[in-house]
Amino acid sequence: MAGENGGKPRLCSVFPPHTHEEWLAKVDQDIGLPSRQDLTWTTGEGIDVFPLFERRDLEGLAHMAPGISRVLREKRSWCIRQLIQAADPGRAAQLAAQALAAGAHELMIRFDRLVRHGADPGTLQDSEADRDLYLFEAGQDGCAAYNSTDLARALEHVDLAEVPLAIEAGAASLGVLGMLLHIADDRGTARNGLRIDLGLDPISELVAGETPGRSAKALLDEGVAAAVFAMPWPGIRPLCVHGSTFHRVGATAADEVGCSMAAAIEYIRALVAAGLDVDAATDSVTLRVQVDTDIVFETARLRATRLLWAKIVQAFGGRTHAVSLHVESSQRSLASEDVHTNLLRSTLQAVTASFAGFDSLTLAPYAQRPDEDDSLRQTLARSQQVLLREESHLHKVRDACGGSYAIEKLTDELARRAWSVVQEIEAGGGLFATLDTNLLQNRINASAERRKEDIQTRRRSMVGVNRYVEPGSTAEVDPIGHAPIVAAHLEYLRGRNGSVEAANLIQPDSLETLVHAAKSGCTAGEITKALRGGEFTALRHSFHAFSSDGSSFEELRAMVACQGVRVVPVLAGAEELREKHHAFAKELFQTGGFEVLEPLDPSSDLEHHQADIVALCGEESPCEELLPRIPESSLVVAIGRELSKLAGRVHDVIEADKNAYLTLRSLFLATCDSEGSEG
Repeated sequence: MAGENGGKPRLCSVFPPHTHEEWLAKVDQDIGLPSRQDLTWTTGEGIDVFPLFERRDLEGLAHMAPGISRVLREKRSWCIRQLIQAADPGRAAQLAAQALAAGAHELMIRFDRLVRHGADPGTLQDSEADRDLYLFEAGQDGCAAYNSTDLARALEHVDLAEVPLAIEAGAASLGVLGMLLHIADDRGTARNGLRIDLGLDPISELVAGETPGRSAKALLDEGVAAAVFAMPWPGIRPLCVHGSTFHRVGATAADEVGCSMAAAIEYIRALVAAGLDVDAATDSVTLRVQVDTDIVFETARLRATRLLWAKIVQAFGGRTHAVSLHVESSQRSLASEDVHTNLLRSTLQAVTASFAGFDSLTLAPYAQRPDEDDSLRQTLARSQQVLLREESHLHKVRDACGGSYAIEKLTDELARRAWSVVQEIEAGGGLFATLDTNLLQNRINASAERRKEDIQTRRRSMVGVNRYVEPGSTAEVDPIGHAPIVAAHLEYLRGRNGSVEAANLIQPDSLETLVHAAKSGCTAGEITKALRGGEFTALRHSFHAFSSDGSSFEELRAMVACQGVRVVPVLAGAEELREKHHAFAKELFQTGGFEVLEPLDPSSDLEHHQADIVALCGEESPCEELLPRIPESSLVVAIGRELSKLAGRVHDVIEADKNAYLTLRSLFLATCDSEGSEG
């Protein structure tokens, strides 16, 4: 066909346009309606995502209007923020120096769990109960820098005037700020040249279940005081909303974004009430979120987060709509056994974050080991980002997914749902008041249970955790002994000059007294204890305890490995069916840590095999004939519904839609009971 002017044919004349309904009819004709429904992905929010979007899906999306769409197209810096969490401050200093020399732009110093409790080994000596409960956490999951001397050693190679610092110190954040300012003063570094993201998050402390709790008002007052303290130095941003608080405990994306935005509203409102103007208040708050591996959905979630932040700032009358957004790789998705899969997960997470836009990114090492073995893991975590920036150039494209029918539609859907959560919380009196009703706890715990069930039933796949598990995979994590760390700190306390009473030095409304206390040798725990009146109150708002997505299967495999359970598949009947059953059985039992032996055929010596479990694979009739030849000491299971009519000796019929974790756990316990009975 020729074009209108005798030229080449126009593409639209060769391929005439078709409606959406015609495309769906064609899909149904080719693959059938059930198959089309199988392609639909249902998210944790209950959003049905069908893999066929078109231009009309963009119609009416509020965030694509002129003037609003620019929020997602603003240039983001992509600074590489290296996580430093070595227990020994000297080792932390070495890792920090290596990171800065090899591409890192910023450092995130994570203090150990004891500091994040607002304590140190010295403050626990007065209470036997606290000592027994918390002392083992010294040096765990972070740097054991309990005083200015320790912290100065960890920052030995860091130019505080040049290198931005992010702090994760939990309850001891104000004490750590005093220590940092003392170190800066001691080095002659001007405070107005410091760039510190302090990470103080009263709401996270209240609900995360990691720290001794306080009343909501006392915690919020502490956060407001930090912001007021830091007003003369705009590079110090004291308050932070940790979206990870809700992410780690299993919140849906909408609940996570909505709760994070509600927390931001609480902080901005409190700061404005304390006398800060709106722009100063919003500039005092940063946002840290974790990102998972669902690229399309997570990209939409991060974009929705940025949109809602702009909406909140606009509602307060602020001028700067861009949030200081820091992204971290998800902790709940980490595997603790087949740890090398974490390298792939964190790469996917980095790519996802780059599509959505952010200011800084931290990828955790794929596994945690004692300090002396951690250098390679730190290097890889940093090199992943360096490669993506320098070779893939992902940082040079603004809003890389802008205009994508699927992602724009999901961005809008998540933003609307998250805003509904914000409105619900505000109608209940704000986030603090809503937490008092347990409404959020109950909802998030329910979604966490659904997520857990999806993983146990393997509707949600985790490579190396609930699918495709490599036999013999073991965890590389070794605990760090707390005894030497405690001994070193107690030696510091004995050696400092004179008796130090932080309570006599500190005034709650004066930052300089915190700096003076740090200079006098007070520890982070002593400063925190003095600020909080010497006592901690019980938690009132905690969610279920955090555990990784794969913990159920990993704990099961550890138990099975100790027991040593062997499975032998027996293949009978038509080849296609028995091979299908065998592949399913082998992958399932390896997921549970069972040792899967080479398969046997019906003519094998079944009477004298050495397996704990016999898995029948194939057709009903030949399998039924085999049953009398299987020793009574063996547990017999049938694979697939084709064998569902077998009775008598068969302990269980295993089908693909059953809860894999509960099935495997039940079989493991049954083998233990069988051995106990024989004993």
